[in-house]
Amino acid sequence: CAARPYTAQARADLLRLDALAAGTPLAGVRLASSVSALAADHRIAAVGAARTLDASVAGVTLPAGPLGAVVSQQAPPQQPRTATASAARRHLGAATVGVGTVHSRALWRDGMRCGAATGRAATAGAELADLAILPAGGGALISARQGLSSGTQTGLTGHRGTTAATARAEIGVASLSLFPDAAGAAALRIDVLRPPALTVTHADRPQGATVHYEAPVVGITGSGIGDRRLTAPNEVIEIAVPTGAAPPDVARRAARAAGLPLLDGAALSRLPQLAGTGLVPALPGTRAGAGPVPTGGAPGGAATGAATDAVGPIAVLRLALGELRREAGPGGGVRAHVTVLRLSIAPTGAGGAGAPVQLSIGVLEAGAAARGGYPTGTPSPAPTASPGPSSGGPTAGPGASPSSGGAGSATATAAATSAVPSPAGASDEEGGGSLPVTGGALGLLLAGGGLLLAGGRLLTLLSRRRTPTP
Repeated sequence: CAARPYTAQARADLLRLDALAAGTPLAGVRLASSVSALAADHRIAAVGAARTLDASVAGVTLPAGPLGAVVSQQAPPQQPRTATASAARRHLGAATVGVGTVHSRALWRDGMRCGAATGRAATAGAELADLAILPAGGGALISARQGLSSGTQTGLTGHRGTTAATARAEIGVASLSLFPDAAGAAALRIDVLRPPALTVTHADRPQGATVHYEAPVVGITGSGIGDRRLTAPNEVIEIAVPTGAAPPDVARRAARAAGLPLLDGAALSRLPQLAGTGLVPALPGTRAGAGPVPTGGAPGGAATGAATDAVGPIAVLRLALGELRREAGPGGGVRAHVTVLRLSIAPTGAGGAGAPVQLSIGVLEAGAAARGGYPTGTPSPAPTASPGPSSGGPTAGPGASPSSGGAGSATATAAATSAVPSPAGASDEEGGGSLPVTGGALGLLLAGGGLLLAGGRLLTLLSRRRTPTP
């Protein structure tokens, strides 16, 4: 049968440490990243890849080999078993990452080229035993010890009498401990009560695109702040955290003046990696604003860009649920992107955008096109349906469990509108991480049969040679 331009791709990053200095991504770390892609009318039609860890300093990606496990698989030809790899525990200046495992599987049948056969095409996943961000003296900024994973899948599925391309991205994280002490007791605990997942499906019919985001429910508990929840996109909680620059009673008065709850039992001064960011007092023998950010032995280290002569008694910890963003392609295909939870720490009044510390917990992207014309522009905010069960199409990729729907889920149907023009591979407003797109197909970089994850992105170049039509 004649090949059809079914295209799908999905990406999931469990966690990104985006910045350790105001306005400059001096040390970027991505943990548990996975990517799956299919392009039915290409010679290599399915690709899956995953890695436990990658990092960059001042925009320069560090070599993958010493950092963690990387695995990939492509089809056709189909391999007899899933590709797997593991990595030992790693200690970096910005993060400590526990034992990790990665896996990928590419499956392909000839009938999938024209939509006569359906099923999974590519899956990938990464799991970590534990992690710590900015570890110091037995404590850390963030630690987690269970349920840490990312997963993606792409494939073809039957949908209302026709064939649809589908992509799904998800993360697993049970809980995060903020400012844990040496015994593991956390000053603030974040519990993900409902895990997030993003599914995009596009069927070969007019207005055949469906985007379904299973939004998380996040519980937040801490001494001095009680129990709180984040349930809606763009919902924000701000908490005052002592910097250690002033006695506790001064920090309490500053928190009251700012109208913020004060997190008891925490102090940013316990984290020497923050020296020079304006969040903590300067270390002995250094000038505030000039301290280096430890980078785990990276060439040349990295100096922070913050120039702060004084440190206030409190800083502001900001937690915000991300907003689903979407973009339509000329053939009706659709791509969607969401950062599940953003965490930032900034001096009082500085806001989250230029915060010296910025983390993204769960970065999901998925897209599908059944008629070619994969979206390549910048995703824009998606319309959100009223809370309630999803309707109007499948809510999971091939072989995935059905979506639970419920409050916080959002389903939107894409209209066949033109994509927003932008250079191929451009990052979106949610922080980048999109797969570059070339010539209306997946922009994939294939080198020596292996996939390269460069600059935190999977750049795979599928062969441009099209499958000959019988």
